[in-house]
Amino acid sequence: MKRQGYSLNKLMLGVFVLAALCTSHAQYDGPIVNVSIPFNFNIGAQRFVAGDYSFKPLLPHTITLQTRRGHGLTNASSISVVSRDAPNATTVVFNRYLDRYFLSEIWVQGNNDGQAFIKSPVEKELAKELAVPPIQVALNVGFNH
Repeated sequence: MKRQGYSLNKLMLGVFVLAALCTSHAQYDGPIVNVSIPFNFNIGAQRFVAGDYSFKPLLPHTITLQTRRGHGLTNASSISVVSRDAPNATTVVFNRYLDRYFLSEIWVQGNNDGQAFIKSPVEKELAKELAVPPIQVALNVGFNH
């Protein structure tokens, strides 16, 4: 009898893991934001060189940074933020501390809902050391549906 319960639990765990894997590979339908970033920048602790990138929604609160050729570089978790007025242009916002830039927000033209990225421990430490608020740098960009 105990053996049967163990097998059932194992089967249920397997079904749960399979469902989670299938869900994690589903693509969230949102606009792809293409941007030419003229400076080196960070997403969390990862540093990227200046260049052409795409931000592609993966899940409702996860954005994938890709090369323009579609090669995935990293995933970043975000939170939803709302603006009273919809932006007139698609904008990617960075926090700047001296010569270091960190991804902060993404806003899509005509949409009041944006994505904000939590400050990483690296960014928090830099802000603490400098003891000054960041300067926000906004890049107006194009997007594809």
